[in-house]
This record gives sequence, structure tokens and C-alpha cells, in this order.
Amino acid sequence: IVGTLASWGVVRFVMHADWVFLPSVLATVILGCTALMLGFGFLGTASALRVRAGPLLRNE
Repeated sequence: IVGTLASWGVVRFVMHADWVFLPSVLATVILGCTALMLGFGFLGTASALRVRAGPLLRNE
């Protein structure tokens, strides 16, 4: 919401142009970023869980 309001202010008052709210673009960006975040999070978690715990516990 804050980013949308900021973009409206910049486009309207700084660039002196008409601003149009595009919900499909907003939904695409939100879904794409969520998918990337979940994908990279899964990759990081999977690589951490693949490591055997025994050697790490013995070193402590």
C-alpha cells in the first residue's frame, strides 16, 4: 500500500503524468516474488538439512 501511494505521488507530482492502478501487474509481482522467496528458501533449507549432524555435533 505504501509503495502504491509513493508511486502515485511520484508519477503525479514529480513526473506530471497520469497514474493508472493496474491490479494484474501488482498481483503478478506479489506472486512472482513470493514464489522466488519460497523457492530460494526451500533450496537453502534443503541444503542445510542434507548435511549429516554427527560431525557437526562432535566438533562442539
